[in-house]
Amino acid sequence: MAAYIISDLLRKIIATLKENDVSEPEVSAERILSHITGLSRADLYSATDKIILDPEIHRAKAMMERRISGEPLAYIIGECAFYNIKLRIDNRVLVPRPETEILVDEAIKRLKDIRGKKKVADIGTGSGNIAISLVFNVSDLRVIATDINRSIIELAESNAILNGVSGKINFLVGELFEPLVDYRNKFDAVISNPPYIGIDEKDNLPIEVRKYEPTEALFAGDDGLSIIRKIIEQAPEYLKQGGFLAMEIGYKQGAEAKELMSSRFGGIKIIKDYVGRDRVVIGSL
Repeated sequence: MAAYIISDLLRKIIATLKENDVSEPEVSAERILSHITGLSRADLYSATDKIILDPEIHRAKAMMERRISGEPLAYIIGECAFYNIKLRIDNRVLVPRPETEILVDEAIKRLKDIRGKKKVADIGTGSGNIAISLVFNVSDLRVIATDINRSIIELAESNAILNGVSGKINFLVGELFEPLVDYRNKFDAVISNPPYIGIDEKDNLPIEVRKYEPTEALFAGDDGLSIIRKIIEQAPEYLKQGGFLAMEIGYKQGAEAKELMSSRFGGIKIIKDYVGRDRVVIGSL
């Protein structure tokens, strides 16, 4: 039976990923081998006396080939971290981005200023990353989270259970606000990371996005604003007076999103991401 020293296999996988122009090859190799062996990143490099045998070697190489093909690492591993929580991830949902943590940050700041019990609608919950992060970090908060597909909701529910917060989130199946007919004027906030990419931008996206991630979670009409428009139009019906709407947007959409919100909301702010691009729009009713 063939065997490798773990640290040697790690270096071999990194080299192969580099040869195939995989982005962040070290991160991919480390995550793959950590997933298979249970070792930490530091232990992988220092494991000069630890052996990995054929079955695990074959698993590692199969995962490496999937990464070379462009498949997102989170789908290969089946999990990812977001805002200090752990999530199960597969190709039913988008891989949560670091930029979405900016949306969560801004929502948490505003929700903590509201006294007593609070209620939030998370529209298009996907993996449940936003809803779970919010209830983890804001006391006396209940979230009603919606998504269009029962299978997606089941994944989000499993993530809420995984993180011990299932009792604080109610997951409902339906398009946008459709499942929330009994919650008019009930929410302190509506939060959403909607599809916001124009369909004509598809060919410019990285292969791991355009080939592997769900198109219905990415694209929203020719200009990428069709879902954003619907949320802006419908959200006031479900917000309490003084409640707020916060959405992630595309980096070219700040001015137009602000203009769209101006007829229904006040105090509108555009929050920039880590490289100074428009990323979140917030306004109050």
